[in-house]
Amino acid sequence: MENARRKPAAGPKQIDFDIAALFDALDSQRLRRGLSWHGAAKHLWVQSAELNARRNDHPISAATLKGMATRGDTTCQHALFMLRWLGRAPETFVPGPAACATRAALPVAGSAPTMGSCAAPRSA
Repeated sequence: MENARRKPAAGPKQIDFDIAALFDALDSQRLRRGLSWHGAAKHLWVQSAELNARRNDHPISAATLKGMATRGDTTCQHALFMLRWLGRAPETFVPGPAACATRAALPVAGSAPTMGSCAAPRSA
């Protein structure tokens, strides 16, 4: 008895999150602020100083940021730092039609939690 699995047909790779676009936005913002990669990494880290102190995390390195261009990836934790620093919603880096038209930016680190929704407002 043969138990062979059929491989899926190769097609164009679907991009869920555009790391290259995130890197370009990060680099543009860094240049606008007149920062080196080390300076940008420090700014990213400081914006969440309270949380970082509670978690006893290690800082983001300049190499981590610069390496995104060649690696084509980043961690979700680092992406959240970057999105917050850019003032951008994650959906702005997702190719294709957006699932949520509001595209609200992430809240400032340390601010009170809020809930957002893509649903239409309720009628009274």
